[in-house]
Amino acid sequence: MHKALSHELRVEILTFLTEHAMASPVEMSKALDASIGTVSHHVKQLVKYGCAEEVETRPRRGAVEHFYRATSRPVISNEELTRMGRPARHAFAGQVVEKVLTDLNMAFDGGTIDGRTDWHLTRVPMSLDAEGWEELLALHKRLLEETYEVQANSDERRSKSGEEPIRASSSQLCFEVPPR
Repeated sequence: MHKALSHELRVEILTFLTEHAMASPVEMSKALDASIGTVSHHVKQLVKYGCAEEVETRPRRGAVEHFYRATSRPVISNEELTRMGRPARHAFAGQVVEKVLTDLNMAFDGGTIDGRTDWHLTRVPMSLDAEGWEELLALHKRLLEETYEVQANSDERRSKSGEEPIRASSSQLCFEVPPR
């Protein structure tokens, strides 16, 4: 997964594919503001690393349009993080935080951050022992798994109802901070 996500555009493509049942490089290039050739190259890399698969082809203007779906989520496990060098972990963390900040900025700029009254933002500074640290990480892992279940259930209901999606961003951060 680390190699698959070692390029920022691949992270964006895989994220896009997890938000859509399937998409073509043409659709992704428009949504991600990247050239079709560049998107096609990185989609093929995601296929190579087992993160995406081709699911359909359609004739289009004398050519064939290929459609792909995600086969995995853009998440790096703790085991993979352990195998990564510190610079790679730092770069990956930076990419995630940048995406979270982008989502927050869009929500503030677009007036959606407080447009609903049923939202949640918290910050909980803590001091933990080693066992508490492990418990907190396990809780975040369970929450991530349940978050994916919510997305899958919602996708299934929307495919039947035709309901328009509520675009949302759910972020989890659990990290050590230096002592004061």
